[in-house]
Amino acid sequence: MTALSHIIERDGVRFVVKVGRNVAGFITEDPERPGLWIVQAEDGEFMGRVGSRAEGGTFLAAWYMAGEADWNEQCRPISRRAAKSYRII
Repeated sequence: MTALSHIIERDGVRFVVKVGRNVAGFITEDPERPGLWIVQAEDGEFMGRVGSRAEGGTFLAAWYMAGEADWNEQCRPISRRAAKSYRII
């Protein structure tokens, strides 16, 4: 797997992750958990914690590149008939 093309720029106490000219999200040091970084989407939504700033940047770039697809809509349950035709190995 290759790293996505993104940049991480300091913006005061936080870092901005950009993919091209677009902001993918923000990374800040976690004041309550030393050694961890807080990852937030562009709209401020908490995405999780990571062990390094670089990991947070890669995660946000991948999330951004995945687009705004509504995965819940795309993951609908299959019918019982269709489920019987699947074989778990």
